[in-house]
Amino acid sequence: MKNTDYIFKTELTQQEREMCLELYGAQEFVSIEQHPDWDAITTTKEKSSYFLMKKENKLISYAILHTPQSKVAHIPFGPISDSKEVAVEALNVILEHFKREKFYYLTIQLPGPVSKFSEFTEYRINKFHKIKYFFDKRNWSTSVIDLGQDIETIIKGFSTNHRRSVKKAKKLGVTARVIDTDTEIANFNDIYVKMYEARGRKIDSEKNLSTYLKALEFFKDEVNGFFFGAFDEEKMLGGFIILIQGNTAFYYHAATDPEQRKIPMQHGAIVSVLEFLKNRGVKYFDFGGYNHLVGEDDQIYHINRFKDGFTKDYIFYPKLMYVEFVPMSIRALKLFQGFKNIIKKIIGR
Repeated sequence: MKNTDYIFKTELTQQEREMCLELYGAQEFVSIEQHPDWDAITTTKEKSSYFLMKKENKLISYAILHTPQSKVAHIPFGPISDSKEVAVEALNVILEHFKREKFYYLTIQLPGPVSKFSEFTEYRINKFHKIKYFFDKRNWSTSVIDLGQDIETIIKGFSTNHRRSVKKAKKLGVTARVIDTDTEIANFNDIYVKMYEARGRKIDSEKNLSTYLKALEFFKDEVNGFFFGAFDEEKMLGGFIILIQGNTAFYYHAATDPEQRKIPMQHGAIVSVLEFLKNRGVKYFDFGGYNHLVGEDDQIYHINRFKDGFTKDYIFYPKLMYVEFVPMSIRALKLFQGFKNIIKKIIGR
C-alpha cells in the first residue's frame, strides 16, 4: 500500500494513544482487549507491544500484540483498521515482522463476528501465508440478546424457569443498580473472592481489588463499562462487571454470595442491566462467551445452561488463526504445555 508507514513499539505516546482511541471508537464491533489502556488495568502477565500503521500521518490500523511466552505472539481481536484492505495489509506486515524475528508462531483472533470483512481478510491472508486452524474450544463464540426489542418481549424469550426466577427475585425485593464507590467495589470483591473459595479456588483478594479499583477509574474516565450490584435491602448479594464494546455490552465478571444461593439474584439483576443498557442506546448484550465443545462434567457446561435460559442466539467469530514460522513448533509447545499440566496435577499445584 503506497504512502504508508508502520512501526512496532513497546509504549505509545499520548498522541498515538489518542489516535488509537479515535479509531477504536469508530468501530461497530470491537473488543476491550484492543483498547490501548486495558492491559494496564488487568495487570496481565503477558508482555504487550503495539503495531501502528499510518498514511499521511493518519492512523489507519493498529494492533495490541501479546507475547504470552518467549517467541510466541498473539493478536487478540485485531487488528483494528479503517477498511478490510488495510486490515489485510497490516496483517501481512505483522506476519513478516514476526517471521524475521524468528518467532515460533503467531495466533490471530480477528475482530467481530464472522462477516464479509472476516471472510475477505481470511481469504487474502491464506493466499500468501499458510494458516492452520483447530476445531476446538479455543475458538470464540458467544450468545447475545438483541436490545432493539422491548423489555417485555425479551423476558418472554427467557426459559420458563428463568422467568419464574425473575418473578421470585422481584417478590423477594431484590434491587439492582450501578455501584461506583470504593467501599461498594471492595464489597463486590469480597463476594467474588468468597464465591471462588467456595469452589476450591484461591483468589488474591488484595490484587483483585486493586484491579477492580483501576477498572472503576477507567470506567469513569472512558465510559466503557460499569459495576452493577444486586441488593436485598442494603445487603449486597453480588453483581456484575459490564464492559461497553462498540455497540455491544459484554458480561465480563459476575459474583454471587455462595451463602445466598437460594435468592435468584442474577436473574433479576440481569433484567435491570438490560433496562439500563436499553436506556443508554446499546444494541446488544453479550453473555461473555459460549463454549459449544465442553463436556457435561465441566463447570462451563453448567454456565452455558444458565446462559441458554436467557437466549440461544449464538454468534460465531472467525476461527483462531495459527501461523507457524518454525515447523512443528505448535505441536511441540502443545505437548510441552500438556506435560506441564500433568506435572501440576501430580504435585498438586
